[in-house]
Amino acid sequence: MLRLEEVERPEPAEGEVLIRVRAASVNPVDWKFRRGIVPKQLPAVLGNDVSGIVELSHASDYSEGDEVFGIAPSGAYAEFATAPAALIANKPAGVTHEQAAAIPVGGLTAWQALFDRGGLTRGQAALIAGAAGGVGHFAVQFAKHADARVIGTGSARNRDFVFGLAPSSSRTSPSWSPTATCAWRSHRRSRSPTCPRRMSSASPGTSAAS
Repeated sequence: MLRLEEVERPEPAEGEVLIRVRAASVNPVDWKFRRGIVPKQLPAVLGNDVSGIVELSHASDYSEGDEVFGIAPSGAYAEFATAPAALIANKPAGVTHEQAAAIPVGGLTAWQALFDRGGLTRGQAALIAGAAGGVGHFAVQFAKHADARVIGTGSARNRDFVFGLAPSSSRTSPSWSPTATCAWRSHRRSRSPTCPRRMSSASPGTSAAS
């Protein structure tokens, strides 16, 4: 059960900061905690992603008043949260707190999948299932930044959004269009006759980098 309670303000340890929370986001792990699918010691404050203002700093890299975002181990669904300096970063001025709070877990998941686990390097291809999703849209941008060839799957209504995540030159590149079109069609269970054979087994919910 999720309920509102008054609790003591968390205190930052050495190397940590206290954040006055301006925004937090919901990730799949949060509802898994609530349903008991993932064990968690109770009572607990949920929420990982946070964006806010440093209220108190015990970390040399941050000062009171800094706008930061990142992951708050103490729980982000609160007025105040604590986080180690290694798990936060300065919030760019052009990014709102709401936008910043939607970045950490989704962005980190995409990065780990592509580079830490997948070992993606320049010139390789990355198949990103759910390319318009919370993790997928980060993965598309990371892969393009790494000079990889990106193939994304998703629903037709999100096609322009996903193409817009990549440099404009990729939208008209002969090497991009046929395979990308195949991916979009196969996601709707209607295989294109011009679909390359290697894409015929693409299925929603899977991703790979090779």
